[in-house]
Amino acid sequence: MTLFPADCEIPVRRLVNLWIAEGLVNQSDGNQETLEGKAETHLEDLTKCNMIQAVALKFNGKIKTCRLPSMLREIILADRASHIQYSGTNVERRFAYRFDDCSLDANSANVFSKTNIPLFIFFFDKREGCKPGEHIGRIVSTGIAKEQFKEIIVLDLERVFRPQLPDNLGKLIHLKYLGLRWTYLEELPSFIGKLENLQTLDVKHTCIRIFPSFIWKLKKLKNLYLNQDYGSRLEGDETNAWT
Repeated sequence: MTLFPADCEIPVRRLVNLWIAEGLVNQSDGNQETLEGKAETHLEDLTKCNMIQAVALKFNGKIKTCRLPSMLREIILADRASHIQYSGTNVERRFAYRFDDCSLDANSANVFSKTNIPLFIFFFDKREGCKPGEHIGRIVSTGIAKEQFKEIIVLDLERVFRPQLPDNLGKLIHLKYLGLRWTYLEELPSFIGKLENLQTLDVKHTCIRIFPSFIWKLKKLKNLYLNQDYGSRLEGDETNAWT
């Protein structure tokens, strides 16, 4: 949660799917509870311990958005900076690009280091216009071309305005989570169909109206988030409209 900007309201939907993609949530033998349900239970437990702060609730009383308390955030970051116990762990392999202050976050410069091949990449960008999308597209394309992104399992571009997804994105065969919510993309590139291990594809709040038939190639896809304000249709399935 320290990857998110300070005081950022994190949607539980987003956090739960990230936990599952990373393998932090396991299903017990004989337990019929879904991974999502178990992740939400963990979240509630952390909230009761005041380690996570609930910000907004749903109509059913469940947590809708949350954040990491500012003091706890400072403690975690200070502890991480002063100890080497995180060396070689997944903590070192999570990277965030932040452009909100017109500069890269400190840890994003390390993405291309040879020692820390990232597993999780997040982009936080509120810049407007087409240039930010082009810029981020070049970063992703270069990282893949140099094989620095070859092992990533999470690529989260939520709220990046129309990022230009590079053709070589289809090489990310380990990718489980692709977040494109609020990107306002107009179409889904065909190379998305090559992501054979993709489990979550979030294209809600985009301008995509037709989902090409290659979606059916994603055999491991469990979560597909679509727009609610208008019907989105999957090619090859004339009987069902997805919303």
